[in-house]
Amino acid sequence: GKKGSSEKEDLVSSHSVFQQMIKDSEIDLHQVIIEAAPVDDMEGPCGGWTLLTGSTGFLGIFILRDLLLNTNANVICPIRAVDDEKALERLMETCTVFGLSEDDDFMDIIEDGKRVQVITGDLEREFMGLSKDDFLVLASRVKTIYHNGAIVNHMLPYESLREANVLGTVEMIRLALCRKQRTFFHYISTISVRKALENKDSIFTVDRLDHASKVTG
Repeated sequence: GKKGSSEKEDLVSSHSVFQQMIKDSEIDLHQVIIEAAPVDDMEGPCGGWTLLTGSTGFLGIFILRDLLLNTNANVICPIRAVDDEKALERLMETCTVFGLSEDDDFMDIIEDGKRVQVITGDLEREFMGLSKDDFLVLASRVKTIYHNGAIVNHMLPYESLREANVLGTVEMIRLALCRKQRTFFHYISTISVRKALENKDSIFTVDRLDHASKVTG
């Protein structure tokens, strides 16, 4: 009947999702490197920047605040928007939502614009939606990456999270590997990962990226 047919469709769908997850876990990072030839670092005030994804989220905006107030880092914030001006508006709205608009020291740095650059960037798109040339220029400027951007919703199916969370991370790795010099890569994940590791029956593996020796994280 209809119930049996529905159960069969759900089973097929679950199997397809599982197969996609397995395939994604085996993404060939060699191909990522080949597609983006390493570029020289940009020297002077335009080089040595820190890139922070997810700056319009709760955790991200406070990471940005800490970087600006407690370090000498210059920070690039890629934000999904139609243009850089709208991206900056989204960042300012985030400051207001989380009560940081009254933090004068923090806001002065953002409004000054010398240590913070807000650009359009979409983790769900190849090269973050930038042209390949612009992506390579960005790579030449960035020495440190804090990859905090993701869709955090444990109720959504894998296919709804894949582009931003999985392929978005691949794009950040690609950005790091575009530099000839070492890139410091900090990956920020959900706290539920730690909870899973507390389960004695869980399996935790670490893959050594021998071909990515220039990435530190």
